[in-house]
Amino acid sequence: MNKTFHIYGDNIVECSRTLKYIINGFPKNSIKGVSKDLSNISTPRFRINSHLGVFLFIFFPGTNATRWNKDVYKDFVLEAGGAIKEGADALLTEIDENKEVPLLALEFSAALPAGNNTWQRSGRALSLSQAGIPYFYLVHIGGKEYIKETGSLSTRFPNPALSLSFSLNTLTTSVPSLFVYSEAPEADDIHRKNFDACYGTETFSSLLYKLIIDKPIDDELTELYNKNVEFLEKRTALIKKHAFSPKEYSSILKSEDPYETLRTLTRNKKIKWNKKLASKIRLNFNGSSSHPMLRLLKDLEDHSYALLTKDIPCTFVPAENRKKLADHVCNNLYKNKITEDFKKWIYKEEDLVVCVINGFKPKGDDSRPDRGLAPLSKMLLNNDLLTIVIGTAKPEVWTNLDKSPPLLLRNGLWQSIFHFSDGILVDTPTRIGYEKNTYYKNHWTEHLKKPSKSKETILNIKDFPIKVGEHDVDTAIHILFSYVGQHFECVCNPPGGDWSGISLLKRGVEYRWTSMNRVSKENTKRPDHIYQMIYNKKPTLLLIESKGVKSELYKHKEENVGTGMVKYLENLLNREYTASKSEDYKWKASSGNLSLDYFKTYTAVAYLLKQPLKNEIEDVKNLLEFSQSQLIFILDLKVKKSVIHIFSIEKDAYEYGCYLAQTLNNAEVEIIVHKP
Repeated sequence: MNKTFHIYGDNIVECSRTLKYIINGFPKNSIKGVSKDLSNISTPRFRINSHLGVFLFIFFPGTNATRWNKDVYKDFVLEAGGAIKEGADALLTEIDENKEVPLLALEFSAALPAGNNTWQRSGRALSLSQAGIPYFYLVHIGGKEYIKETGSLSTRFPNPALSLSFSLNTLTTSVPSLFVYSEAPEADDIHRKNFDACYGTETFSSLLYKLIIDKPIDDELTELYNKNVEFLEKRTALIKKHAFSPKEYSSILKSEDPYETLRTLTRNKKIKWNKKLASKIRLNFNGSSSHPMLRLLKDLEDHSYALLTKDIPCTFVPAENRKKLADHVCNNLYKNKITEDFKKWIYKEEDLVVCVINGFKPKGDDSRPDRGLAPLSKMLLNNDLLTIVIGTAKPEVWTNLDKSPPLLLRNGLWQSIFHFSDGILVDTPTRIGYEKNTYYKNHWTEHLKKPSKSKETILNIKDFPIKVGEHDVDTAIHILFSYVGQHFECVCNPPGGDWSGISLLKRGVEYRWTSMNRVSKENTKRPDHIYQMIYNKKPTLLLIESKGVKSELYKHKEENVGTGMVKYLENLLNREYTASKSEDYKWKASSGNLSLDYFKTYTAVAYLLKQPLKNEIEDVKNLLEFSQSQLIFILDLKVKKSVIHIFSIEKDAYEYGCYLAQTLNNAEVEIIVHKP
């Protein structure tokens, strides 16, 4: 059995993680060896030689629309019926002669499940299931958030609404959307034991193995689904005054009609919905409670019931209250501003779900997480959906909504709203001079793309990107340092990368800092890569800032980036670590401090060669002084046999560069160290 697979990753880290889960699924002692082919460093290849045959995996890191000769998620998701071109962290496909077939999509979230990023996963899950692609969301249980003001840690969990929506989508479609839970490194013993039955990474790896050898995966899917239900029951049992009990969640998922059971429970419990608006959003409506939109939101509090929790931005209007809401909207708040089609629809004698979307950042760009709100509403109840848009989008957005809806379909937020909403009500200060505030779905549905009959696509992707950039630099660094040099990777943070934490080694123990700040402090810069090694008998850290082109390193914010990376690490080590593990042992919650003085540090910048090497040599001193770094890595990217040039201006850094070149030596990517 010889088979070929592609792994399309949001970045190189996601490709590597996917392969790791696959390898872990093989039976013990069944793998004879894993070899690598780095001749094309942009798309590294890995061959698993097993007792069943050879399995080839080709990495395609970076899946933005213009990177390859095909738009990956347009072909596999939109063309196959998915509503949103919202890529997962990784997509695994199989090559079958001249066709490419998607097997499943993966999402990795070792960072905390906090904030509105939660809803973004709903859009991905539902859109991928529409395209016939199973979606697995790998998350940690028991992660702790660092509270800067107090220096304390607070345990965070996935939202029950999201967990339930995934389970409902799995039950009611033929395509699974499932969580795969594992214990967070910093989880305390109580939470580890309480959720022990929910952990599913071994089951998931077994599923991956069976999938690639063409064995049925029904048992693994059932086991993962049961673990999802188990988590929901255990999680809600821990929430004080939670509206739904574990037994009620169980009754929903065991019901012949889970949607109707959830509606009945919601109707009977009558949990008051309370959409909290930030003060800056209220100011958009002059801060006046008499504004029609603020009055509408208040009216929803009186005529709707919260779905599971009172603060998620969607709410349930039972059929018996829908007419009251319709009367208030059509005859009072927005009188003479309602289209006839919308009016006829809003007065239907059926249950209704209302979703409130801010959706836009202060400068008018859309907020990606809000793409998941309309799908979340559909996944929970599958009712008529009214989407209320209150965000301050740019004026041209409202022009396109009114006159040219197809132009908005280029945007993921509007793809989501159009595909899942039956009606839209818009009221925002950036929308001025329009006759109507509402739209019914016939305004845009004719423009929605009809799906193809098959999720297969013709195999036509080329293995060298048409748009090279930072992904290629990060891929080369990650592959060479981790797989060839086998240096310990403390963190790898490429575009769209890893915010889960940073690890350091000391005397055989790995210490980990979790709950990372997304914004670095002034005069600090979070490194894109940190590698640890023993150099001259001293624990040594290499901190790297990577860019696609050199000009990016000359921007003002990158000045002194070398010292900024060291300062970032100093600040991090001023905090206590949150977890630790010895070699071959499991993580445990722990705390303590490490000093950066224990390590020797080197800093480097890295980028792609875009001009003759002679010109780069002339600029080495300037760039090292501007960046306050000790080394420069320049990747001369080629279809075959790429070259990495290492530059320095100091003897110590040059000798360290020579050491690195020795450890990274391989037959396919040449490493050249230039003397100062």
